[in-house]
Amino acid sequence: MLAEAEAVATQRSGTVTTQQATLLLMVGKPELKALERKGAFREVEPGFYWLKDLVQGYIQHIRKSDVPVPVSSAAMAEHLACAPSYVRKLVDAGVIERRADGKFDLDASRLRYIAHLRSERRQSPRSAADTEHAAAKTTLLQIRIEEQRRILVRRDEHEAMLDQMAGLVLTKLSGWPARIAGHDLTVRRKAEAVLRELRVEIAEACTAKADQNGEPPLHEQ
Repeated sequence: MLAEAEAVATQRSGTVTTQQATLLLMVGKPELKALERKGAFREVEPGFYWLKDLVQGYIQHIRKSDVPVPVSSAAMAEHLACAPSYVRKLVDAGVIERRADGKFDLDASRLRYIAHLRSERRQSPRSAADTEHAAAKTTLLQIRIEEQRRILVRRDEHEAMLDQMAGLVLTKLSGWPARIAGHDLTVRRKAEAVLRELRVEIAEACTAKADQNGEPPLHEQ
């Protein structure tokens, strides 16, 4: 305390002692000396600092401490939880930027990447709708081309044609017993029975084929 009192008595105007400096900056003496070694300020003479240099140097040191440390591509990829190759894609797309030394500003890159993700999220529903619309137009065009080439026909037209052909076959078959038997009723009855069995077999085979292909029953169509 006596040494400090003697130092205060002999200090120059505009200077502060080591103890005054620690109280002013609210740091310990080791921290004060560490700041001095970093070049934040220096003693004007043993045990004394210019007050102006002390305050300005300490403020500049704090500001420098707030500046983010540049990081490499690997560190940037780890921070964004992606591969280094994806970081290069982000750079090529202009989402994030490299510094002149090839490194990245961590905070600035993170903010720009978040903005990029938000932008993609806003655009994705519209993009998905546009893609679906384009796909639907392409499918419709393909259908029309196949219809023109007679590769594809409408289902209702196809079913109507099958109904006409089936009706023609049934009509011709229904006259078959009479044409075979003539005036012989016994033979005609046998021919009609065989025809009924044949029609049942055909109907059952068609129903099984429809079930196999997942066609709904007739009463549900």
